[in-house]
Amino acid sequence: MMDPNTSSRKKLIRVVVVLGILTVAVVTAVLVYPATQDDSSTLDKQIQEKMEIAEKILNVSGEEKEDQEEMIAGIETLVSGVMSGSNNLGVATLKDIWVDRRVTEREEYFAIVEFNADENNTVSDYLDQVPLDMAAIRLKCAEFFQAVYSTENKVYLATCKAFQSDDALTEMYRVDIERETSESVDWSKDAQTLVTDVLPDVWAEGRNDLWLFE
Repeated sequence: MMDPNTSSRKKLIRVVVVLGILTVAVVTAVLVYPATQDDSSTLDKQIQEKMEIAEKILNVSGEEKEDQEEMIAGIETLVSGVMSGSNNLGVATLKDIWVDRRVTEREEYFAIVEFNADENNTVSDYLDQVPLDMAAIRLKCAEFFQAVYSTENKVYLATCKAFQSDDALTEMYRVDIERETSESVDWSKDAQTLVTDVLPDVWAEGRNDLWLFE
């Protein structure tokens, strides 16, 4: 059973997230639209629509809240399973998970995972170490996407971020896959096949090359 304090913290975080997104939307719209009568009307309408959506999300029935909490908990469980254990340096693989509902009329969720990657420091040639590290990172991310998208859980965006064990702030690698793109993938294939033959044409990679020189 979920700790009531944990549940309360999660609900508070979601309220803050919704309000923060609405604030950003308002500020962005003010900067983008000139202060004409027509544009002011458009801005007012957009703000009102976002407020109505946020109100619906924050004021759903008790049963709907439970369903959403169960969905979030289920996604977190999938991700935790993939990132269980420790990396090859003995540091916990899982660094952080963030799963929440998107502020739209459709009920859909995003899933972000951060993990401590394996580091092949025993390899004598540095040029050999980097490909090994990257191969391990991509494989772990493939397992994450496979867990998230092979089950119907209303995830619209999944993001995988890798970190070095001794640097909690600088991500080495990031990769994203959206739901629409994920639907073209046969997730029944094993993770290594996905990494080698499928996902290079699907996911959007971003690598921080500064970590290569640390």
